[in-house]
Amino acid sequence: MFDRQRSGRAPDFTVRKIGAGQIAARAVGWVGVASPADALALLRLVEAQLGNSVEGFEVIADETLGFVLGHIPGTRSPIETRTPWHVLIEVDHPDRNDPSPAERLENALADAFERGIAIDAAIAANEAQADAFWRIRESLSESEKVQGPALQYDISVPVARMPAFMIDTAQAAQARFPGTTASSFGHLGDGNVHFHVRAPKGTSDGPAWIAAQGQAINGFVHDAVVAAGGSISAEHGIGQMKRGQSGTDRRVARDQDGVRPQGHHEPRQADTVARRSLSATKRLHGVAKVIIALPQSSDLRRA
Repeated sequence: MFDRQRSGRAPDFTVRKIGAGQIAARAVGWVGVASPADALALLRLVEAQLGNSVEGFEVIADETLGFVLGHIPGTRSPIETRTPWHVLIEVDHPDRNDPSPAERLENALADAFERGIAIDAAIAANEAQADAFWRIRESLSESEKVQGPALQYDISVPVARMPAFMIDTAQAAQARFPGTTASSFGHLGDGNVHFHVRAPKGTSDGPAWIAAQGQAINGFVHDAVVAAGGSISAEHGIGQMKRGQSGTDRRVARDQDGVRPQGHHEPRQADTVARRSLSATKRLHGVAKVIIALPQSSDLRRA
């Protein structure tokens, strides 16, 4: 049963709690939003209020969330509202004299509701729930694989251009290659994107599909990356199918600070990786990322 309490910051919204044992050192939240553009607006808001304590901020489409919920036993959406996109946020801080990370995140999300950025949200009340949120994110690749043959790209796009890239490039790919479906998810805070183009449903011979369509899709995706001022190698390096485009990668790779708003700071990635690696047995992987999904009530709640 949910225990409902009124939030002091935003009386029009409800804070929900499940169980007890609030996290002291970190807060993990899941937020439903309407679009990647709203996810970016949420990132700017939480960075302005919480600064470098924002350790994780990732985005994922509802379709991709659905892959996880349909394939990974025991997973469920952290929020009730069905929204087009979801964001997974982690906030840490070492100063025990400050308000708890959960309180600081709750206040930021209350502002997000007031500004019309957030649709629904949940804040994990204990480590088990926080790990359950992250388990969804870390199950994305596994759940994507069972959807059928796909071409997968690890790319980097300037943060300010990522929302448009995630929407426009997916739509353009599906129009250019009928029957395919395209989607992306990744670290909105640093511009890294996993972009996937999946074969038409019913495709049984993946190698044959790649042989027939792979070169054209590769060219399409890399042209889109170039147009967005991004890089094709991103976090996982240049793979076998991308090696031919490495010259393009060198030409388009650039310091993304040139397109970030003045005063913007990205999460401290080295600290994040080091800290998360300590939780590898809980999280399955040392490096975690964020997602975006789709639920259904317009209230801020602490799960």
